[in-house]
Amino acid sequence: MGDVNWILRGLTTGAAFVLLFSLAACGAAEDPPTSAEPIDDESVRLLAAEDAFTTFNAAFDGYSSGTAPIESLEPLVTADYFKVLREQDPAFSEQRVSGVTSFDTVELAKDPPRDDLGKAEAITLCRDLSRTEVRGPDGSTIDAPERMLRVPLIVYFVPADTDPLTLLVAEMDQWPSPDYCS
Repeated sequence: MGDVNWILRGLTTGAAFVLLFSLAACGAAEDPPTSAEPIDDESVRLLAAEDAFTTFNAAFDGYSSGTAPIESLEPLVTADYFKVLREQDPAFSEQRVSGVTSFDTVELAKDPPRDDLGKAEAITLCRDLSRTEVRGPDGSTIDAPERMLRVPLIVYFVPADTDPLTLLVAEMDQWPSPDYCS
């Protein structure tokens, strides 16, 4: 019986060492990379830009309607683009757009016209204004029959200095493609 106890103790000790080394190997696994390397996967880049624009678009709707101050856009855009928005603010204050916009037909821009923004990511999209109304300073609806209800845009994004995985809007312009949103 004594030999059996020694054998069981040996097996138990051996199993404990195997378990200990297995756990140690799991703990020594490398952490995922945290560098600011550019993302090569096109679908991941598109999703990141689309998410950033979704956040910006909601904030821009609030600003455009007059329910949120221009400062609500500041954490979502670059400092240079915020200066542009601030310069345009008096024109926006004369006419407001109430309602909710949406967007679709989002694609990575293959050959964006601007190349002076460094490694900016660019997307093209159609911004749908059909659920909005233009309002004057007194709040009355302004009839604008020539107003486009689907506007093609190109939006440029750059990584935030504080978090390279966060994209900031660097510029938003009308995309010069008349058939893009048809």
